[in-house]
Amino acid sequence: DQMDNLIGVGETLLISCVNGLLFALFACQPLLNVGATGPLIIFHMSLYHFAKTYELDFLSLRVWIGVWMTVFGLLVAAFEAVAIVKKFTRFTEEIFSTLVCLIFIYESFVKLIAIFQTHPLISEYVIMTEENAPTNTTTTTAPYGLETLPQPNTALLSMILMFGTFIIAFKLKHFRNSKFLGRSVGRALGDFGKKIFVI
Repeated sequence: DQMDNLIGVGETLLISCVNGLLFALFACQPLLNVGATGPLIIFHMSLYHFAKTYELDFLSLRVWIGVWMTVFGLLVAAFEAVAIVKKFTRFTEEIFSTLVCLIFIYESFVKLIAIFQTHPLISEYVIMTEENAPTNTTTTTAPYGLETLPQPNTALLSMILMFGTFIIAFKLKHFRNSKFLGRSVGRALGDFGKKIFVI
């Protein structure tokens, strides 16, 4: 939705699989997560808006950024510049994590508002058939320019899923830190809950 379908879920999963295979073969670290992360998604969204503002081709711009990232990665590996990582403090990491969280929270509310605008809650939903097409039903513009009739309960279900996921994650965090289970079992359960919501 954020990039007008130029980069989708299928492409992301495919290239993550290829990248993971190559990384496991050549980097000797098969258990490292090489999939799409929050900062990468935010980078793609920002780059798309930048390209759209200055009327640049997004995909070719992304390819050239990938080429330059490869060059810089090889230079960092050749000169062992990875040692600079020890200069980063926990405070820097927390600031960056907070920024990523705030952006995702903001984007989720923007998406929820867009769903409520596309599929508003109305008192009656008319099922459209060929025999009796409703004359008073208004269509709304969905993403990608599609004209759709408002679908029942789409907005309500989206809101329940969004807040339900938040409540489950919040309760799992408190349950992990409680004294009901032992420390190791609680930590393992909390890590399992985090992995589920990341997927």
